[in-house]
Amino acid sequence: MSLERAGVKCTKDGISVDAKLRTSAKHIYAVGDCLGGLQFTHLAGYQGALAAFNAVQPVSLAGPGNAAVPRCTFTHPEVATVGLTMKEAADAYGMDKVSAKMRMLSHVDRAVCEGETEGFIKIVVDSGGKILGATVVAPAAGDVAQELGLAVAQRLTLRAISTCIHSYPAMSFALQQMAADHVYNSLEKSSALSCLRCLCGPRLHGNSRPSSSEESFSQ
Repeated sequence: MSLERAGVKCTKDGISVDAKLRTSAKHIYAVGDCLGGLQFTHLAGYQGALAAFNAVQPVSLAGPGNAAVPRCTFTHPEVATVGLTMKEAADAYGMDKVSAKMRMLSHVDRAVCEGETEGFIKIVVDSGGKILGATVVAPAAGDVAQELGLAVAQRLTLRAISTCIHSYPAMSFALQQMAADHVYNSLEKSSALSCLRCLCGPRLHGNSRPSSSEESFSQ
């Protein structure tokens, strides 16, 4: 295409753009598979709308980045991921700063009712409960992952998810249950620790063993 003649820089992976999808030629934008990286219809469509907006508006917008883009393989059951895996989060933040909350489909009422109990939902969070990523292996995993993608993009915590009332027995109701479990466990540890501090005074240090719901998973 002789893009270099138009002043558009490329790499071996594709056309180079900034966060607003503008190329090195400031009046030219690029979207979709030609950028390299993630190649999904839903991402290309979003990028197209964003680039069109930025091309005609005086104030341009930046996209949320690839971390918030859901990735789904439509097998049976579906496999959907968004954000960081446990390993990626541990590498970025430190293993002691992250944990994974996991719920098997055998403990999700909708899955039990439909006889589809092979799979799980795993949510990766930092020490403050902020959602860093998730993996869903379940029927309609791609739909369940949408809420988790929003959580990653908006830097939401499990506590925030727990305040959203989900329809029962939708598959996504499991997210509210997982979030509520996290909040209850946090409150329980906090209350117990406060009582122990009152009883033991300065001899007590807050290095309590994590509950089973806060185990770290390697993948």
